[in-house]
Amino acid sequence: MLFRSRSAALSAQCDQRTRTLDEIESHRSEVTARLAHAEEESTRCRQALEQAVDAQTQSRTRQQQLQARRGALQADQAELLQALSAAREQRASLLARRTLLEEFERRQDGVGVGVREILGLAAQQAGPPWNHVVGHVIDQVECDIENAALVEVALGARAQFIILDDAGPLLSALRGGTCRISGRVGFLVLPDAIDGEESRSRLESQTERNSVDLSQYAGVVCRADALIRTPPSLPGLAAHLLADTWVVRSLEVAAQLLPLTGSRVRYVTLQGELLEANGNLHMGSFAGESTTISRKSELRTIRSELLKADRQIASSEQGLAALRTEQGSLAQEIGRAHV
Repeated sequence: MLFRSRSAALSAQCDQRTRTLDEIESHRSEVTARLAHAEEESTRCRQALEQAVDAQTQSRTRQQQLQARRGALQADQAELLQALSAAREQRASLLARRTLLEEFERRQDGVGVGVREILGLAAQQAGPPWNHVVGHVIDQVECDIENAALVEVALGARAQFIILDDAGPLLSALRGGTCRISGRVGFLVLPDAIDGEESRSRLESQTERNSVDLSQYAGVVCRADALIRTPPSLPGLAAHLLADTWVVRSLEVAAQLLPLTGSRVRYVTLQGELLEANGNLHMGSFAGESTTISRKSELRTIRSELLKADRQIASSEQGLAALRTEQGSLAQEIGRAHV
């Protein structure tokens, strides 16, 4: 009886311990699951934290980039504003100078009264003798502005010549009294002005035969006709005007060459002196805007510079507009980056 009672007690105790073990195992499983869940949550939190740190780092980097770009845009804007201001000032200065020179051109300063008279008649009347007036030398000659002063000296009175393709009709009109000329006027007759390439070649060959080649001598710069440009419609005009004139470095060089060339050559020095073939020497400077060749050369240069200034102003204004647009977009992006 006692054995059975003891066995029953032990069995009950075993059952109790089994239940306790089951409870412990269940609790362990629950804790293990909660721990796994906590580890997963911890991993997610760690990843989220790392992502947040990366996002913050990227945001700071982007903000730095935006601030750097804004600084660069401000520097570009300041540079463009300075360039625009300088271009506008240059344009205003060029316009003022052009206005002054064009006024001298309108008044034909430096052009003789008789020349003005003939050019006016030729512009107004289509019949003879005025239809034989080809033009005025200074209107047919171009040169670079840096050579204008030398060309002015080299041409001298020749710059005032009226170019004719036939002198006969005008001479007949003058002799017959049907027209008069005020003051003295020089004429240059170029019958080849109305002919073609054959006439050009003939005139150039004749000029070369009559000219002296001094290019091999020390101190010689060039023949003066190389400094000017003339219309294709006037073949040989440059040589006709200046084939007898050589540009040399100094008056000493001109004086040394003069005995070798006699009455065939005149010399212009880089300093603006003119030594005539007969030994007459001209020195000094011309009066500013009254020098027609220099004035026309400067006007051409000014007009070219004005076109460049206008293009630069337009380009700077377009650049500024683009910068302002980009600055507006950048300000919005910086604002969003701070939110």
